[in-house]
Amino acid sequence: MNAVQNHWGDAPGASDQMAEFAIGFLVSGRGTARELVRVLVQQWSTHAALEFVLVLSLTANAIEETLKGDEVNRLSQDAWRMAALLGVDIYDAQALGLPHRTGADLVSYWRQHDSFF
Repeated sequence: MNAVQNHWGDAPGASDQMAEFAIGFLVSGRGTARELVRVLVQQWSTHAALEFVLVLSLTANAIEETLKGDEVNRLSQDAWRMAALLGVDIYDAQALGLPHRTGADLVSYWRQHDSFF
């Protein structure tokens, strides 16, 4: 069984595959949750911006439910925080009248308005 359960009951979709990648990225120590956001958005730049919020949430939840320990708790909390910050960026881009539908739109927003990611 996958670490990320498909909550729609069908075959794993792109979000589930992205979450599997994200879990591996964080748990293996390849980078921080902040770095993960950049990697996800660059690798899946044509996907919907809000899908990245979903992926980070699925990742955080899966880590919380399947692994235990202080370091794992930190990883999970960091993923939740990045999901929230990403949602804020999407809202801000929308409020500014900027494109905000895809990962590529997020990269453009970050270059112009917010260098955090």
